[in-house]
Amino acid sequence: MKTITEENANPFIELLRRAEEQNWCVQPYCTTCGARDFRSALREISGELGGPLVDALADLNLNELTSYAKWDDAIVIAVRTLPLSSQVISLLEAWLSRAVENVRFFDVVLFKFVRHLPEKYTIKEQWITKGISIAVRTKDFSLTESLILILRDKAVQHEQLIQLAKQFAADSKQMRRVLKNACKITEPPL
Repeated sequence: MKTITEENANPFIELLRRAEEQNWCVQPYCTTCGARDFRSALREISGELGGPLVDALADLNLNELTSYAKWDDAIVIAVRTLPLSSQVISLLEAWLSRAVENVRFFDVVLFKFVRHLPEKYTIKEQWITKGISIAVRTKDFSLTESLILILRDKAVQHEQLIQLAKQFAADSKQMRRVLKNACKITEPPL
């Protein structure tokens, strides 16, 4: 069981700890309970306009966050609970420089939130550019797949990313399918 000292306790991490201890559902689209207990507790820390929740999310220790079993579902519920789209943008800006330290977090945020932003948002381009760099450096399958799915036919403009995806495709039917469906690449992998 994780313990956090009172002086550095992050309200969102504390909520995750409580949810895990009490076995609360945190599935964003649960048709049985709607993650009722988690959402109710989230509203308590959120405040009227979501400010305290934004502060807690912006200040997350990413390694601590990702140590919880269902952190990714919980973060989806939390971010989608925020009442103002500008709060989401400010979170993405706050997370970008730190997210490079945790590839799983980066990948989840990129795929669950960044990809849905309109092209006009520069923060979207910043996340994608940084993501390509991380994928090439770490050779992370999931991040590479996410980037290909987000960029679709524009992925071919990023030669290193495409080469990495082709390397994965040599042994992965899944990556071959992604390259074919997103980029129309059907040539044999490298």
